[in-house]
Amino acid sequence: MSSLRARLRHPELLLVVALFAIVNLASAAFQSPIAVHDGQGWDGAAYYTVAQQLAQGQHLAAEAPFVERVGTPLLAELVARDDLVAGFRLVNIAANAVLTLLLLVWLRRYVGDWRIRVGLIAAFLLEWHGPVRFVHFYPVAADNWFACLLLGGLLAIEPLVRRGRLALIGGLGLLTMLAVVFRESGLLLGLVAPFAANPLRFERRLPRVGVALFVPLVLGLGAFVGLHALTTATNTPTTAGGAQPLIVPKSLPAYLLGWWTAFGPLLILPLVAWRRSLAFLWRHQVMLALLGVLTLMSAIQSPGLQLQLQDTERYLFWGMPVVYVLVGRALEALLPLLGRPLLGLLVLAQLVAERAFWPIPQPGGGDPSQVFERSTSAWLVFTPLGPNVQYFDLFPAWMSQAYRLILLGEYLGLAAVVVGWLAWQSARQRRRVAVSVPSSSSLSTAEAAR
Repeated sequence: MSSLRARLRHPELLLVVALFAIVNLASAAFQSPIAVHDGQGWDGAAYYTVAQQLAQGQHLAAEAPFVERVGTPLLAELVARDDLVAGFRLVNIAANAVLTLLLLVWLRRYVGDWRIRVGLIAAFLLEWHGPVRFVHFYPVAADNWFACLLLGGLLAIEPLVRRGRLALIGGLGLLTMLAVVFRESGLLLGLVAPFAANPLRFERRLPRVGVALFVPLVLGLGAFVGLHALTTATNTPTTAGGAQPLIVPKSLPAYLLGWWTAFGPLLILPLVAWRRSLAFLWRHQVMLALLGVLTLMSAIQSPGLQLQLQDTERYLFWGMPVVYVLVGRALEALLPLLGRPLLGLLVLAQLVAERAFWPIPQPGGGDPSQVFERSTSAWLVFTPLGPNVQYFDLFPAWMSQAYRLILLGEYLGLAAVVVGWLAWQSARQRRRVAVSVPSSSSLSTAEAAR
């Protein structure tokens, strides 16, 4: 009990709670909700319809795949049936609170320095497209509780493996089914479960994976099929004019910039410490599998589906727990070499890239007829800035090619500065060691001569 009270009084937890409250209060004060469809947004309009149908006891019929994501609409109509937008906002803010605390528990498992953990939590909270800030712009969404269950599953996998197969099947299977109720992407938990025992080896044979580890995926698929049978899709996927394929790879500049947009300049650190990062992922193959699936998933887009599959950063951000652990571990290793000037530059660049000082702009400036307009002039400093920036200018998949190339060049330039600084500092340390070693040897020789 005394240990629990000591943890609750620890400045780390207090700082995280204070940061969460400050970011939410500031976002509520300065961020205007999206004006599209009376604050419902695009896919949010389908979630809103599902919530209405649940409240009225009607059969669920709306656009797919949104109609099958019944978890959040159900919670929203239970919380505020007379004001569903407010219900969605409250439910998703609650999910964000749980997600933030789970992230703190997760980081404590792998990152030793509490100051680095608090910094990573701050980066998570301030990210403009992250769940904590974005909910104040786009409240009618279904990803927040899915993200909680995904992180909860990652936290549970290792303890469940130690307890045995039955615990793994029951615990992770239940989490997978529940995550699928909120979003079909909950199947990710089932997909990574076979990697719980680190089956990959540097051997010329197929890895041995127990059949039991596939049960969570089977249960998740069962939940998905059940939801599909209980709901009715009012749309069918079509190609744009019948001329374009449904799914194509994203352009390389848009895809690469999507990674930087997702995580900002912090992404430089695990890339610089790539050997350490790869070694860690190899020891934790569940994380390797999740990052691999999301890497592939975020690399495709659909010309025939106007707003689906276009966002690179949103899908990549589901891997935030893994990436932030890699960032934290790399920072622990590189901190002695970074120095205050470079560390300050990285922090400032991260704040700018996350748009910590700017709200999310309205699509088309709030004019429904100009929703997909782009700005013709912006200050490009790790993200488009300025009074004329439009909502879709912020996304690599939608911004102009010129914007992509300039922003990508800025991130690569900053990475070159960091690599150059670290190489210089490392060389200085080696010279100091080389100078001190002969001095010590000479002293020992002189003492021996005496």
